[in-house]
Amino acid sequence: MRLASLAAGVVALLLLHAGCIIRPESSEARRQAFDRSGLGEYLLDRPPAGLSGGAVFADGVRFLGMRTTPANPGPSDTITVEFFYRVEEPPPMDNWMIFVHADPKDGGHRVIRDHDPVGGRYPTNVWRPGEIVRDVFVLPSFGRVVDVDLWTGFYRGAQRMEVVRTLGSRHDGQNRILAGTIHVR
Repeated sequence: MRLASLAAGVVALLLLHAGCIIRPESSEARRQAFDRSGLGEYLLDRPPAGLSGGAVFADGVRFLGMRTTPANPGPSDTITVEFFYRVEEPPPMDNWMIFVHADPKDGGHRVIRDHDPVGGRYPTNVWRPGEIVRDVFVLPSFGRVVDVDLWTGFYRGAQRMEVVRTLGSRHDGQNRILAGTIHVR
């Protein structure tokens, strides 16, 4: 008798809430609804002149190139790096992080700068086709004269986004590209 009463209660609750089914938001609805106010310095009309290299990643993201400040860093300089991306296709619902491996060519220790795009303010799953996205991060001073290769790509968990085409950037077969080399002098 108690079991029948419990079952009847569960059925009543289900019927009561049948009109309140929560449906997940679509990718397109999420992209359109995302508040982009305050992202003006990170969403550009066109990429800056003078970028070199490039590659296309599987989920419709094209790496356009990078620039550094200062342009010619010294051993004690902290280096600000800007990466530029063009969104070619609507990205899927999955959010990707950016990884950066700063590898000194003299065999020094790798500096890792994995991060969410735009300091966590603009996840990849809301990027819209046609946008130029500027991502900024900082590298510490290297303390010596050295050339530093910057390898980059996208990842989530243990999976890296596939590099489908290189456009001037070197690909190492591990779904990462050489974004550029910083000459610390």
